Amino acid sequence: MSKKTVYTVILVMITAIAVHVYLKLRPRPAYCYGYYSEGKSSLIDKEAPGMSPCVIMEFVSWNDGSFDHLNEKIVEIRETGATPILTLEPWYFPGKKPVSLNSISSGEQDKVLRSFGRTIAKSGGTVMIRFAHEMNGNWYPWAGFHNGKSPAPYIEAWKRAHKVISSETDKKATLLWIWSVNNKSVPSEAWNKPQNYYPGNEYVDIIGIDGYNWSSKHPKSFDRIFHRSLIKLRELYPTKAFAITETASSGSDAYKANWIKNMFHSLDWKYNYVSFFVWFDHNKEENWAVTDNPKSIKVFREGAIKK
Repeated sequence: MSKKTVYTVILVMITAIAVHVYLKLRPRPAYCYGYYSEGKSSLIDKEAPGMSPCVIMEFVSWNDGSFDHLNEKIVEIRETGATPILTLEPWYFPGKKPVSLNSISSGEQDKVLRSFGRTIAKSGGTVMIRFAHEMNGNWYPWAGFHNGKSPAPYIEAWKRAHKVISSETDKKATLLWIWSVNNKSVPSEAWNKPQNYYPGNEYVDIIGIDGYNWSSKHPKSFDRIFHRSLIKLRELYPTKAFAITETASSGSDAYKANWIKNMFHSLDWKYNYVSFFVWFDHNKEENWAVTDNPKSIKVFREGAIKK
């Protein structure tokens, strides 16, 4: 064996050792996990040492009366050490009767917005507000698709909601506003690009992206779902915090476990600017939950605890 060959072998060995040490000792990204579990306690972190969600999401529909019922939920979330994310949806539920965006921007809905704001003010502390999410899809009545195929009504409604709710919580609670888009615009047309709905830096604290792996229809990896939207929106809004505000995978326990493992790998290596992700731990359109899947929940816990 020539000297050159020996040096090459030694160099390869040293490099391999250095990479191994780096993988073991490198600092982990500062992201954390959260979940939505239809208002119930999630088994993701129940009786699991080292598990502690940083956010827990609740969905809040329009209400002409009081939002006082939220106080108990906010207290319950904070007892876990998490920050509440309140997804405020402009429709009445059940029934899904829509609230028009124009009625919000014109001030007709100020009473509802003030009531919501006062409830948050009573709770104090930090609350994340996620108003009218996934507006670049075609499945919600507040989407641009159902409002003249224009983002303008959405932007005006967002600004009004921000102004009114913030006026009720000023110096009483800390609000963090999450502007949350779907990872893919439906329809995929120029007017419906996510950035067309952006209300402005002064109205947004966190940019959220939603995306799911519908394994029975269109199986996709976490990376394939989120890569394009994360890269594009970060280029446009480099000073903003980013989060995955809804994600999950359906499929068998073994399939889901592998998908989750790859999700953590992507968050570790590609998207270390993502502050947190929210797992949709609920059996809805498909079974997105991990709580009844032993392999999936094991991988989820291993990935979350190492943070």
